[in-house]
Amino acid sequence: MSLNCQSLRPKINQIRLYIESLKQQNFSFDAVRLQETWLGKDEDISSLTLQDYEMIHKGKSVSAHGGLLIYLKHQYQYTELTDISTNFSDWEYLFIKIRTTKRENNLIIDNVYRLPRDTKDHYNRFLQEFTGIFQKLEYESKNLIIS
Repeated sequence: MSLNCQSLRPKINQIRLYIESLKQQNFSFDAVRLQETWLGKDEDISSLTLQDYEMIHKGKSVSAHGGLLIYLKHQYQYTELTDISTNFSDWEYLFIKIRTTKRENNLIIDNVYRLPRDTKDHYNRFLQEFTGIFQKLEYESKNLIIS
């Protein structure tokens, strides 16, 4: 699941209810990816947990409306890919690699927030930077989920 939540704190209970209602119907998401959490890097996020999930958080860096979070089912082992690139001025990213027994089956989950700038130059710069990251990621895994 991927959602631009536009501030997580006031919506966490709604998200919990949604996840729980799906669970009662025997459905669950392996990963819940949220953009625009509006959470800072050093904020206390202990009240934002979801049952059965681990939180992987990256604080906002490009605007007050940024911030990324991935809730990942506890059953998965992961590594956060922090050496992909430097921070960008118009977008934020959070990449994790879910480990499997076979390297070729590893899965990379990508969570991206791009500032809503509509100029052609901003858009082209984002595509160029993002394409460069994809080229680096293909050495890590052939399986990639983008949000």
